[in-house]
Amino acid sequence: MDMYVAYQSRWRRRQYLNDVAPHNPDVQKCFLSLFFFEEKIDKPLPEFTPSDLDAWRDGLPTDKRQAYTELLSHFVHWTQRKKTKTFNQEAFERRLVENSNSYVASPYDLSKRMGKVFGPVETGSKFVLFRCYLWLLYMGVRMRDALLLEEGAVNLDKMEIQYQGWPVKIPDDAYPDFSTLMSTDWMYNRYGHPQKKPDGQILLRWYNDANTGEFNVRLLRNQYDSPYALRPRDVYQSGVFYRTFLRELDGIPADLDAYTDSDNGVQAIAPLDVDYMVWKYLYIRPLTSDVPAPSVMPRIM
Repeated sequence: MDMYVAYQSRWRRRQYLNDVAPHNPDVQKCFLSLFFFEEKIDKPLPEFTPSDLDAWRDGLPTDKRQAYTELLSHFVHWTQRKKTKTFNQEAFERRLVENSNSYVASPYDLSKRMGKVFGPVETGSKFVLFRCYLWLLYMGVRMRDALLLEEGAVNLDKMEIQYQGWPVKIPDDAYPDFSTLMSTDWMYNRYGHPQKKPDGQILLRWYNDANTGEFNVRLLRNQYDSPYALRPRDVYQSGVFYRTFLRELDGIPADLDAYTDSDNGVQAIAPLDVDYMVWKYLYIRPLTSDVPAPSVMPRIM
C-alpha cells in the first residue's frame, strides 16, 4: 500500500469528521470499517475498484450496508466540492523516522519497555520513582502536576487516581510500581546508601525539590543511553493516542484539541494530528492485516 496515498485519504476523513459530522458515530464507524478493509486488501480508498467496494459492502452488517454506502458517497462528493487541508507528507515522513522507537503501543508495551530500561520492580530502587512518573504521564497527568500529586490521590483498591476532580484509571500493568513506591519506607540514594522516606504527602517526594526540567534530566540520565529509552513527552502522547484510538473503536470521533499542552511539549494541534497518524501507522497497521476488527488489539491492550 502507498502510505502517502492512504494517509492523505485518512487525513481528509479526519477533516470531514471535524467539519461535517463531529457528533455522528455512524460516520466514524463507517470510516473505521474502511480503515480495516484497506489494511486487509493492502490498498487505500482512492485506489479501490468497483469490485473492492462491493467486497467492502458485503463485509458490513446487513442493516448498515445502505447507510454506510450513502455516507461514503457523501464523503466522496464533499472532497470533490471542498478544497480540504493538504496532508503534510514531509511532516509525516519526518515524524515517522523520528518516532520509530519513541512511542509505546499500550500499557503492556510501556511496562515491558520500562523493564528493559530500568530492570524489574525492586523495593529500594530509585527507578520506581521514574516508573511511576512515566505511568502518571501516560495516564494523562501533566508533568508539573505529576511532581505535585499527593499520595492520598492514589487509590490502589479502586485502581484509580483523583486528578483535577476526576477519577483516572490506573492500568493493571502499573500496579506493581505504585504498590512498591507507596509501601516502601526507604530507598537507596545515589551513593548506594539507604535513605529514609522523607516526610510529606507528595507521592514522588524523594525528589520534591526538583522542578519538571530537573526531574526529566534525571530520568533521561538514569536510562544510560538505552536503545529503549523513554522520553516524557512521547510517553504522555502515547497515552493520549491509545485512549483516542479506543474511543474511535467505540465510534467517538478523535478530538485532540484537549491535549494541546505546551507543558508536555505539545505545541500545536496540527503536529499532534500528524503524530497520531504516525502512532497508528506504527502500532495499529501491523495488527490489522490478519486480525478481524473486533479483536484489533489482542496483545498490546
